[in-house]
Amino acid sequence: GVQISQISSFPTTADVSYDFNITNALGGIQPVGSLK
Repeated sequence: GVQISQISSFPTTADVSYDFNITNALGGIQPVGSLK
């Protein structure tokens, strides 16, 4: 999926990286995230 790293969007210094699957059958977005 699309690799997205969001930091400033959160009120914390945690590095949140998401792998969005935008090609699923529902045509939606499935965030699979990991807190580092």
